[in-house]
Amino acid sequence: MNNLEQIIYDKVKKRIDGWCDDIIKDIYVLSFYIDCELDDMRKPRLTLGYNTNSNLTFSISQATDECEAKWNYAFWLQNEEIVIGENNEGTNKEELQLRDQWVGESQWFYTDTDEEEDFDRTLELGERIVEDFYEIIKNVVKRLHNEGVIIGKFNKALPLIIHELEYYERFIEINQDINPEDCIREFVMWIDSM
Repeated sequence: MNNLEQIIYDKVKKRIDGWCDDIIKDIYVLSFYIDCELDDMRKPRLTLGYNTNSNLTFSISQATDECEAKWNYAFWLQNEEIVIGENNEGTNKEELQLRDQWVGESQWFYTDTDEEEDFDRTLELGERIVEDFYEIIKNVVKRLHNEGVIIGKFNKALPLIIHELEYYERFIEINQDINPEDCIREFVMWIDSM
C-alpha cells in the first residue's frame, strides 16, 4: 500500500464516520467518481458522494424507469463529500501534493515536452496512470468492505460504485470485483440491460 492509498482510505473513512444517522438511513449507494482534472491524465481525481432513497423517489419521474433513476449517476445527488486530486486554492493541499508525487514517481510519468513530441505515446502513458489510480481506489473500496467500515456504519453491505460519467462494460467487472455479490447484483443487471 502506498501513502496516497492510505490518505484516501483515511479521509473516506473519516467522512463516512461523520455522517449523521438520518443520512445513513437514507443512503443506498456510495459513489467513487473518477475523472481527470482539466482532462490531464496526470491529474486523476476522486469524488466521493452518495445517493439516497429520497432523491431516488424524486428522480424516478425524470428517468426512463426506476432502475435508470437508481443506478444512473446523472440522476444522483452528485454531491462532493470529498474531492481528492483537485487543485483548489488553499484546500486539499496534502492530497494534491501526494497525488502529484505519486504520478511523478510513476513509471508512466511524462512531461508536457514529451506530450508535444509524441502525443500518441503519452496518451498511452496517461491511460496507464489512470488505470493505476483505479487500482488504488479499488483497494480503498475493498478495505472499506473487508475492514467492516460499511457494515459497521450502515448495518448492511452497500454498493460502493467506481465509475465515470458514462458506464462501460468494464465497470461491471470492476464493481463485481470490489463489492459483495448481493449488493452489486442490481447495478450489474442494469448495466447489462443497456
